[in-house]
Amino acid sequence: MAPSPDRDARDWDSADFRHPAEPDLDTSAEQAHALLRDLRDSFAPSYLTLISIIEGFLLALIFQLLSEGRSTAGLWDPASILVLNNVVLIVLVWNEYRMGSCMFKWILSLLDALIPFTVGAIQAALILTTSRPVAWLVWLAIFYAGGMIAFENMYRRSAAEERNGFVLLRNRFFRRLNPLCCLVMALGVGGLAAVHLAAGTRPGVAALAAVTAANLAFLLRGEVNWQLVVRATRRAGEARPGVSRASR
Repeated sequence: MAPSPDRDARDWDSADFRHPAEPDLDTSAEQAHALLRDLRDSFAPSYLTLISIIEGFLLALIFQLLSEGRSTAGLWDPASILVLNNVVLIVLVWNEYRMGSCMFKWILSLLDALIPFTVGAIQAALILTTSRPVAWLVWLAIFYAGGMIAFENMYRRSAAEERNGFVLLRNRFFRRLNPLCCLVMALGVGGLAAVHLAAGTRPGVAALAAVTAANLAFLLRGEVNWQLVVRATRRAGEARPGVSRASR
């Protein structure tokens, strides 16, 4: 029997509840299962919306500083190379979150909110120090150190969900490579910054071009990771009985 209208909501027993529109959600177990599914399904939209807002703001910040002449002194200024790097890093971060939210799924926690905002704050520091290459290199080292934490959180949280088993298995090489690349980048860029800090010099165009190449290589590493997972998924999907190329 459905509870009377004047019954205190705190006394309701979900086992007695009858959903008017979804009769398949009558029992507590059914409602819990539906809620669990909804929580997992909210992962990708929540992450992509959040990271898109953050990275969009950072891109606007770059153009604002450029329009005010506070980033570079002109096209041939070495800091112009850092402006390019800032744009590359925006693409890199958004793409990593796009790939991660498509491949994995878990129930978000407070840490999952703190990491994107922290990464965004570090990127803002990079953008604001574009005219000071040594300080920019220091923040870039911090950025990649933070990337190690972000990758570790992603793999640790996804491993707790059985649904992610397939992609984790196909991604086991990059499970080790991604944090390792972040470590190498952090040490390499941090070492370069330390050398210039000790000498009281500024990195030249050649050094900044090498950093740019490293950032682009890191961006392409993510695309290789993505394509390998997509190909493995397609092969596994086509191997299922009754699934053909024409039905994809």
